[in-house]
Amino acid sequence: MHLYFGLFCSHYCLDGVLSAKIIFMGEKKLVIIIVGALIIGAILLVTLVFHKEYTDYAHFQITGAAMAPNFVEGQSYRVDTNIYKTGSPQRGDVVAFKDVKDPSKTFAKRIVGLPGEKIMLKQGKIYINGKVLEESYLQAGTISNPGEFLPADKEVTIPQENYFIMGDNRDYSSDSRIWGFLPRENIVGKLTDCYQNCSPSK
Repeated sequence: MHLYFGLFCSHYCLDGVLSAKIIFMGEKKLVIIIVGALIIGAILLVTLVFHKEYTDYAHFQITGAAMAPNFVEGQSYRVDTNIYKTGSPQRGDVVAFKDVKDPSKTFAKRIVGLPGEKIMLKQGKIYINGKVLEESYLQAGTISNPGEFLPADKEVTIPQENYFIMGDNRDYSSDSRIWGFLPRENIVGKLTDCYQNCSPSK
């Protein structure tokens, strides 16, 4: 009787221990899998966020004096390439754009005229729909001289999906006064923050 009970206990107790070990090992393996999945998920999330940040922004380095003194040669700016997917460019925005004649070249200028508006240069001032455009970003005494495309006292209407752009340093800028309207499709994005060589800053 005692021998039978001992054999019975040895057999089933051993089975119980083995079962417990199997269950414990199974749970441990499950925990490892869950932790691994969480780590991989976190890595993927960081990668996606970084990818979105990278693809939504381009970079532009100021060359020349066309936008001085607000934007100085050698400064580097981030360009938000996503901003105009959900909205339209606004007057005053400084945009990076592909050159109308040579799309391999990229420049930066300020939007002064919007689609559908009438623009005219008169006595060194910009007139939009018959009213003088106030430009607080310009240095005092800045004169907006006419150009080949837009002579003095000639009013033109800006076509839809087009913009009239100028450099802040009007005497040293090749812009819409000379070569005409900028199609929206040529706009790369809006200059945002300076991140390199920012002194003097914008």
